[in-house]
Amino acid sequence: MQKLLGSVFSCVLAVALLVVGSPAANAFGSEVLGCSFDSGAWTANSCAGGGEQGVVYQIHFSAHNLSGTYSKRWTVYQYQAGMSQPPPGVVITPTTCTSTSTTCTVSLKSNAFQTKTISADLQLTQSGQTRDIWAYATVYPVCSSPDSC
Repeated sequence: MQKLLGSVFSCVLAVALLVVGSPAANAFGSEVLGCSFDSGAWTANSCAGGGEQGVVYQIHFSAHNLSGTYSKRWTVYQYQAGMSQPPPGVVITPTTCTSTSTTCTVSLKSNAFQTKTISADLQLTQSGQTRDIWAYATVYPVCSSPDSC
């Protein structure tokens, strides 16, 4: 009797799994890094803002299309006009960019006359495979020239 009940239960469970299905999994390599300014909308690969005097902007980098468990390593760079991109730039270390986080927030104040760029590199490792995803945030200057301020 127990064998019969076990068999019936197994069949019912198998049918239930077929009917309900399982969530779609993203394959490794479909991850995307993007960003947003303050509480603005997230965009893949890059975002831009700035241009207001004395404002400290919060730039939020976050990864989308994640599936499973990853080890993570963030590297964040800051560039100003005349600096080569991609790295080397000036490496900065925001405290929110940790090996356990899929988000990273950088605070940056507009410069009077120079555009600043922050780039974030998130290195993801899963099952022995490693992939780097990048996003760039551009902070516009307050003035286009000394005469316009």
